[in-house]
Amino acid sequence: MSEDEPLLAAHKYYLSQQRIQVTGWLLLTLWIALGCIAPLTAQQNGLLPNPFEEPADSPIPDQPGVVADISSDAAPNDSRARVTIEGPPTPVAPEVVTRDEQGRATVRAVELATGLRLDGRLDEQVYQIVPSITDFVQQLPVEGALASEKTEAWIMFDLDNVYVAARVWDSAPSSEWVANEMRRDSMQLFNNDNFGVVFDTYYDHRNGFFFYTTPLGALADQQFTNEGNPNMDWNPVWEVRTGRFEGGWTVEMEIPFRSLRYRSDTTQLWGLQLRRVIRRKNEYSYLTPVPISLGPPGMFRVSQAATLVGMKVPNADLNLEVKPYGVGGVSSDLEAMPTVRNDGSGDFGVDVKYGITRSLTADLTYNTDFA
Repeated sequence: MSEDEPLLAAHKYYLSQQRIQVTGWLLLTLWIALGCIAPLTAQQNGLLPNPFEEPADSPIPDQPGVVADISSDAAPNDSRARVTIEGPPTPVAPEVVTRDEQGRATVRAVELATGLRLDGRLDEQVYQIVPSITDFVQQLPVEGALASEKTEAWIMFDLDNVYVAARVWDSAPSSEWVANEMRRDSMQLFNNDNFGVVFDTYYDHRNGFFFYTTPLGALADQQFTNEGNPNMDWNPVWEVRTGRFEGGWTVEMEIPFRSLRYRSDTTQLWGLQLRRVIRRKNEYSYLTPVPISLGPPGMFRVSQAATLVGMKVPNADLNLEVKPYGVGGVSSDLEAMPTVRNDGSGDFGVDVKYGITRSLTADLTYNTDFA
């Protein structure tokens, strides 16, 4: 870039937990959260601070996906665990799921000392030592039967993110899989093979967040209320990577806690549902039984979802997003009378989102950037 050329760049990042994380590239975007430092700079000639530099007293972990010491988890008789679980007792490590005769399930989230390397390969330590969640139950076409294909899933978390991973076995060759769409939230994704997760973060059995993907790694997400009314316009920040192995395909999702809302309690109880769709068989299978009468929207029936225990969440920060923008230009018209040379122009505006309550967000704008 020459000295005469304008700079049109902005970096969006924040300092949290002694680590700077890049959260996106926009014209000018700034996330402000309580307890975080959010510097906004745009400088030329290499003067921009390096957002990837680790503090001297915070060494880079040697290996991703390392499981935290399970001795620090709340034991079944710990006072922190004495909350009402609507289902079977909490699994005792190393087990991750318990079930009862009614088909209800309780799942233990696994704490990671280091986050996953999101690549869809499932080769980290956690997949070798932590049992998977299996035995999905059909909703369609044979209600109550075991799924025709095996699915192995894991629910994990670290300081910043929730991780959902799966090894999706399929006896058919990949040429028979249905995966032909990549557009985010496209309705066509419902007609692809897919794997998804629902979190009922308030454990109210009515509302939740739905994330799902396909063998191609497409992103789809919805927020829903009263076990229905999905909001397709809800587009939180999260990532997914998929891969393939000889017996099927794999999934790794990384969902920042910042993209979710939850209670500030020390002890967290969430609702959890997992779903696998095999389109060529018109088969829908779930972690817990879902009535066939509900059809495909059965994913929203969180009153029959499993219970997720063991989750440790960061403090709920101030839910405020500020997104300013600026645009400028220079024009010349040598045929005009009088001649116009290097006539500068510019404009600016700002969008603000503020989470007032868990279900009410204020959207404010000045000089809206319709682009």
